[in-house]
Amino acid sequence: MSFERVRIADGDYVKWGNLVKAWSKGTKQRPRTVSEFREQCNDADVGISVPDYVAEVEFVQREKETLLVRLPSSEMIEQAEAHLETNPYALPRFYKEHFKTDLHIPVSQRMDFQAQRIGDYTITLCL
Repeated sequence: MSFERVRIADGDYVKWGNLVKAWSKGTKQRPRTVSEFREQCNDADVGISVPDYVAEVEFVQREKETLLVRLPSSEMIEQAEAHLETNPYALPRFYKEHFKTDLHIPVSQRMDFQAQRIGDYTITLCL
C-alpha cells in the first residue's frame, strides 16, 4: 500500500477546523458515512482527499474528565517511518505562514520528530 493519508488542502485548515468544531459542539450533524463526510466537507468548501481504502467514519468525543488516548494504526506508523527514511517530513503550509520560515526537519531528527508529533496527537485537544 502506498503512503496515502487523509489530506486537507493548504489554505483550508481554518474551514476544516470550523467544521470539526461544529460537529463537536453539536451545531452540525455528524456524517454517518464516508460519502456524507465527503459531502459535508465539500459543502463547507474544505478541500479534502480521503483515500479509497477508507470505508467508515467514526467520531469519538470524550468528556473532559476522561483521558482519551488515540492510537494510530501500527500499519500507518510503519508506512510513515519507511516514508520518512527517504522523504522530508511534510508539515501543512500554515506552520510556515505562522512561523514565517520553512520548518525543515533534518534526516537525523525525523523519527524523533514523528514520535513527538504522534505523542502530542494522542492526548492533546483544542489547543
